[in-house]
Amino acid sequence: MIQIVHFIGQLREVKPTEYTDKNKRTVRQTELTMLFEGYDDDGYEKISVDTVKVDEEAFDMFFDKKGSYICVTYKYSVDEYGTSFRFDKTMPVTVFKENPFIDKPSSISKDSKNSPK
Repeated sequence: MIQIVHFIGQLREVKPTEYTDKNKRTVRQTELTMLFEGYDDDGYEKISVDTVKVDEEAFDMFFDKKGSYICVTYKYSVDEYGTSFRFDKTMPVTVFKENPFIDKPSSISKDSKNSPK
C-alpha cells in the first residue's frame, strides 16, 4: 500500500550528497535539512530538525527556496523489504510565506509549570 506523506517545515539547508550503494554504484542525491517548529498543547515550544532526501536533479529548485517554509510530498510504502520514502516528483513543492503551523499561544508564566489545565 502506498500513502502520501507531506514534510512541512523551514528549509534550512540544501546539500549535494553521494554514497556508494551495495552494487558499488555511486548514487547522488540532494539532502534537505528541514526545521519543524510549533507548540505543544500546554503552549511550550517544540522544535525538531529532520533530513530528507530528494533526487540530485532537484538541487537548484530547492536551493532557490532555502529559508522558506515548504511542503515536500513523499510516497510512503511498506512491503516485504521494509519501509521506504520516495520523493514524489509529480507533486508541486508548496512554498508558504510563514510557518503554517505556528499559532503562538499566550505566554506561559513560570507559575503555570505545575498548574493543571
